[in-house]
Amino acid sequence: MCLEAVQLCLMVLNLKVVNFSRTRVIPRRLMYPIGYGCPAVIVIVTAAVNAKGYGTDRICWLNLERGFIWSFLGPLCFILLVNFILLSISLWILKEKISSLNADVSTIKESR
Repeated sequence: MCLEAVQLCLMVLNLKVVNFSRTRVIPRRLMYPIGYGCPAVIVIVTAAVNAKGYGTDRICWLNLERGFIWSFLGPLCFILLVNFILLSISLWILKEKISSLNADVSTIKESR
């Protein structure tokens, strides 16, 4: 989800670039290792810290004792915050870009 937000933000930033040889993208060969590697590292670290925190006798979920649920909620809140910031940046850039396009269109109509 976070990689998609970064890609969207980079795509919107590319709208401002006139020279297309300088466009910003995340190489595809890095997307899979980042997308699967970061969650794997989080699970490995939390399992190493508290192996009994995964599941109880009745359910297969994070154990709610001793705040182990934050091993799930912490990264989730961080990803949501990053996505909100990137969405705000993207919307701000799009607002500026679309408003400048509207000014250009009205200028063209007046020149006709």
